[in-house]
Amino acid sequence: MENNKQNQNICVVYKITNIINNKLYVGSTYEYHKRQKRHKRDLKNQVHHSLYLQNSVNKYGIENFVFEILEEVFEKTNEYLLSREQYYIDNLNPEYNICPIAGNCLGRKFSDEQLLRAKEYHKKPILQYTITGIFIKEWDSTKTAAEAIGVSQPTIGYACRGKCNHGCGYIWRFKKGENIELDISSTINFSFNTRKRKKVIQKNINGSIVKLWNSAIEACEECGFVNSKVYSALSGSQKTACGFIWKYADAA
Repeated sequence: MENNKQNQNICVVYKITNIINNKLYVGSTYEYHKRQKRHKRDLKNQVHHSLYLQNSVNKYGIENFVFEILEEVFEKTNEYLLSREQYYIDNLNPEYNICPIAGNCLGRKFSDEQLLRAKEYHKKPILQYTITGIFIKEWDSTKTAAEAIGVSQPTIGYACRGKCNHGCGYIWRFKKGENIELDISSTINFSFNTRKRKKVIQKNINGSIVKLWNSAIEACEECGFVNSKVYSALSGSQKTACGFIWKYADAA
C-alpha cells in the first residue's frame, strides 16, 4: 500500500482502493497516518474488522491496495466528519465497507453497560510466553502488550481466549491466580509438531519466490502470520494466505 501525506496526522475522509478490480473501502479519521498503520497491521495479522477487505487482500496481495485522501476536513467535530464520510459512502458505494452507515459497525449500538464491560475486559492482566512455553513477562492488558511490542491487540486477545494456539510469535494467556507456569502440551498437539519441521516456500502473487523457510511456524513467528491460514494454503484448501502463495518445498 502506498501513502499520500503519510507523515501528517490530519483529519480526513479516505478510501482504500483495490487497483485490480477498483473496489473500495471508505473511512474517516482524525489521525490519518495512525489509521493507515492500523489498517495495515490488522490486515497483515488477519484480524481486520472488514472481512470483505481482509479476504480481498489475502487474494490479491496487500501491494495491490492504495490509500487516497478523498477530502481533508477542517471542521473537526465528530458529527461533521461522519456526515462527510456518509456522503462518500452514499456516492461511491464502497464494496468493502461492512456497514452502509458511517461510524456504525453493522448498525449495532452498544449500551453504556456493554461498553464498560468491554473496557474492563481489555484491562485484564495477561502472560506472555515463547512458543516453547517459557515465561517472558506479565502485562497489565492486551493493549499495553500490543503497543509495547508493536503487534495486533485483537490477535493477542484471540490467543488469550484460546481461539488460536499463539499470536504474533508468542503464546498468550489471561492471568489466573499466581501460577504462571504453562502446560505446553495443552497448546501444541502432535500434528502441529510434525508439520512444523517441513520446509516451506513463500511466493508472491506473481509466483516469484520470496523466501525458503525451515518451517511454516518459523515464517509465522518471524512475520506475524496466522499459522492456521498458512497451513490452509499449504494443504490446498485456499490459494493464498496473508497475501502470499505457500508450498511445501518437497512438493514444489
